[in-house]
Amino acid sequence: MNVPNADMSPPGAAFALAGMSRDIAVLTRIFCILAVALPITVFCLAPQMWMALLLAAILWGTCRFVWSFYRPSRFEVRPDGLRIFFPWRTMLIPAGEITEVVPLSKDDLGFVIRTCGAGGLWGSFGGHWSRKFGRMLLYVSRSDEFVCIRRSGNRPILVTPTDRDRFIAELQKAAAAAGGGQ
Repeated sequence: MNVPNADMSPPGAAFALAGMSRDIAVLTRIFCILAVALPITVFCLAPQMWMALLLAAILWGTCRFVWSFYRPSRFEVRPDGLRIFFPWRTMLIPAGEITEVVPLSKDDLGFVIRTCGAGGLWGSFGGHWSRKFGRMLLYVSRSDEFVCIRRSGNRPILVTPTDRDRFIAELQKAAAAAGGGQ
């Protein structure tokens, strides 16, 4: 017996999370090396197995948590809006809520501080603040080539999808059809 899918809206244009920029890739590699090297070092210096196992569990648990809950796997532009897919959850930004979709560079952002989320491990994800934008959400794997999605009544969201120009065009079209911006 087939169980109906709760999400019956037609699929739209799908975009993967863009590849990591060099600086993010370096930070991710450093963290991964430390996640292996630190528990081994702790075990060698203080041969109490529980200390090394606890440290490994904390580091590897952090990796798994960031990958599962903060790092998006893909973005889908649909008639009902933008769906951001994470391994264990999905986030919907309704098309009618979108007021503007524009490309941004690192210089456009200015100084950014992470307020809640993860940064450096596969990208920067979660709540952030900047002098130019105020409170915002970031789901980025690069330190450049951002797409800013402004929303009525909510903080802006910055993403880094593959094929940025096509993503912007598709999302602007969905927002316009729903009576949102652009």
